[in-house]
Amino acid sequence: MQLTIDNLAQDTQYYYRLQFTPTGAKVEAALRETRLAVFDGRALQTPVFQRERLDVGATFAGPAIVDQLDATTVVPPGFSARVDEYRNLVIGAA
Repeated sequence: MQLTIDNLAQDTQYYYRLQFTPTGAKVEAALRETRLAVFDGRALQTPVFQRERLDVGATFAGPAIVDQLDATTVVPPGFSARVDEYRNLVIGAA
């Protein structure tokens, strides 16, 4: 993890950005189970990942479900997800 402090103005306003570095963990290490999920009327076997175990730089294709303590994120078929250096989950069309 890297802490970056940027001076935004002369009045010493600061903001903090925590950047994380990859640990080398594979996406498969975050896989908890596979569930049947329905997308557009079709039942598909869908991997379920533990959010806190997804490493920086991890990428995977939908369909997928990402579970975490306070939220569940669905990555539909035709989309992919990646974990950026701030540990955000970025989803876009594949």
